[in-house]
Amino acid sequence: MRAIEARILELAPAYNEFLDLREEKARRKPTVERLLALAGPWDWNSSEPDYKEHEALRIAGVAVNSAADAEALLSKLPLWEAMREYLGFVPEARISEIENFLDHVGFKEGNRQAVESALKRHARVFKTRKKKREKFISLKGARDAASTI
Repeated sequence: MRAIEARILELAPAYNEFLDLREEKARRKPTVERLLALAGPWDWNSSEPDYKEHEALRIAGVAVNSAADAEALLSKLPLWEAMREYLGFVPEARISEIENFLDHVGFKEGNRQAVESALKRHARVFKTRKKKREKFISLKGARDAASTI
């Protein structure tokens, strides 16, 4: 029994670290999916596949093997979450800048009316301020810990 107890005490820190890392990975996966949906490392026309990208996707647990998979990943992303991810990398932005970004990444529903609606529906997430005739958008408070990588 002493030997077993000694071994348990020896392995406990590694086991606890394993549990913490597994929990951290699960917490980060939704953010990775959102970022991959938006920016995705997709170059389907490349003659040489980027194995580091595929390995990163595998480790993150995100199955994207074709352009259709990438489009499906993007289509299930809510607009307000896409906006939140964008604003996590810029301190504040005009609506037109958000529209341009969403258009650039292929987010079809990212028009001005939809962005305005998302701002109203998720007022707890976004802060708006007007300067002259322009509306600036930022995140309220610190970035959501659940979406931080």
